Amino acid sequence: MLSVQGSLILMILFTFIGITPIEYRSTLETSASSLRSLTAKERKSIKQRYVKIVKAKANETIEGLSKRTGNKLNIKLTAIINSVNLNEKIKEGILIKIVLEKSYLTK
Repeated sequence: MLSVQGSLILMILFTFIGITPIEYRSTLETSASSLRSLTAKERKSIKQRYVKIVKAKANETIEGLSKRTGNKLNIKLTAIINSVNLNEKIKEGILIKIVLEKSYLTK
């Protein structure tokens, strides 16, 4: 693939290596030949999820904390991974794991 960005020309090369029984050779070749660059729209749609540790506010529930922080993880799973009950009031300052989401590309 050849790409021009400003005065810089980028060439991206890749090698696709696959081992398969002979009866699946055409499937492997079809898969390998279907690789292409992502469109701008496809690149923008890629999201990255990451874990962040946040401090709970006094008497906050997992649901309230999730809304306040923008947690993308299911509320029940958030409670489980933090070893708290779903409707439990969390003590102020307790560290809680949440999952946030951002665009993968920064540009």
